[in-house]
Parts: sequence; C-alpha cells; structure tokens
Amino acid sequence: MSQNPIIAKIPLMTREQRYAAAKNATRFLSLDDPRKADAEAILGAIDAYEIEYFEPRRMTVGLLEWEPHDGQYVMRGFYEGKVVATITYTDTHTAGRKNVFALRVGGVERGELFHHVADAREASARIFAEERGTS
Repeated sequence: MSQNPIIAKIPLMTREQRYAAAKNATRFLSLDDPRKADAEAILGAIDAYEIEYFEPRRMTVGLLEWEPHDGQYVMRGFYEGKVVATITYTDTHTAGRKNVFALRVGGVERGELFHHVADAREASARIFAEERGTS
C-alpha cells in the first residue's frame, strides 16, 4: 500500500474529489515538478479504482466498452479488457466553451474536442475500427 495519503483516501472519495485529485495530478505531469512521481502514482491509483468501480456499468459503442459518464475526469474505453481509448473532461461547459471532451485513441490525442460524450464515443468507435481495418 502506498504511503501517499491521497492514494489511501481514494476508496472514500466522492467522484468530485477523485475528479479534483486527477485534475491536479495531471497538471503536475506537465511540469518539471518534484511531485511528478506522486502525481503518476495518484493517477494510477484512481484509474485502478475507477476501472473496477465502473466495470459493471460499461456500455458498448462499436467495438469498445465504455465506462459511464458519471462526472469522472477520465472515462476509459476498453477492447478485450485493455484500455485503448480515453475521454478526458478538460473544462467546464460555458456559453462560449461548448466542446470540452478530449479524445485519445490508441495512445494518440485526436485534437478535436467534443461537446457530448456520446459523440466522442462514436468517433472513438469509428477511429478504432478504421485503425484495425474492420470499418
């Protein structure tokens, strides 16, 4: 078990608290910060917790099984039990900022932001199928 107090609290956190912890940890990854290793550990622990937590509620879109959109910072898409796509909630929707969901498929950030999670899932299904040659 990790000595990191944040990791120890993950099972007791609300989704809002896990979201905030993931968002803060992600910020440290882009910096030359001594907390980078802790941030990676926190993100890994949140991933492990949420993968198990959301497994019974996954939904299929194309070839992928997706975690539900339940306010988490990252939603994971699975193929044959492995994470192959993610949708990251980058910011809050506002009148001037409608597209806030970033899509990554096969480890590649896809650039386009989406307004709706369902649209990002559909795009991921199309991209994943095209890259596998099964579209």
